[in-house]
Amino acid sequence: MHEDFFGSYARAMRDAYREHAPPPDLATHVACTWTRTIARDTIEPIIPDACVDVIVVGGERPHVAGPATRTIWLPLRAGTTIAGIRFRPGAARDILRTSLEDLRDAHVELAAVTRSPAIDPRDPRASLEHWARVELARSGGDGAVVHAARVVLGRCSVDEAAGELGWGVRRLHRQVTAACGYSPKLLHRVLRLQRAIRLAHCGTRSLAALAAEAG
Repeated sequence: MHEDFFGSYARAMRDAYREHAPPPDLATHVACTWTRTIARDTIEPIIPDACVDVIVVGGERPHVAGPATRTIWLPLRAGTTIAGIRFRPGAARDILRTSLEDLRDAHVELAAVTRSPAIDPRDPRASLEHWARVELARSGGDGAVVHAARVVLGRCSVDEAAGELGWGVRRLHRQVTAACGYSPKLLHRVLRLQRAIRLAHCGTRSLAALAAEAG
């Protein structure tokens, strides 16, 4: 079964997908911007990755894909063009100015959450960058919470992360859940899933071997 799942995921990503590094002034919050053209009709898996994306599909209004706890399957038509901006774990709250816990497993119009940008159909990716820059300037940004998310990502345990930050475990749980949409422990589980996917693309392994190697 897992060969079919990862195989369909890999086939879907053979479409014209391109990632672009963020401009320096957005690099603390933005992981990348990206564009994609769908080569053929498909139903593809959207797998939890701890990030939040704002997406423009064709001529539709921007949508926000909140932090996911489960895989969803998205139908896409051949020829559809998609552009997106992907925020680092913990960083989207500064742009959206809402608790990410409220957006968990949500896929909603951006206008339902915050002020939505005008999208230039000739360059939707640049429009998304400009919007993020304006909204970040308006919010001022919370560097402490973004840093806390990075610390959690790099530590094996919640206690270790809390100790490094000088925070209590309860404060860490509250801040990270609001900023990431996940509790620290769930955040680690999502990252282990992503590690398993990367390992699956590197060779043939059983599910048991993947689980053991990914932790």
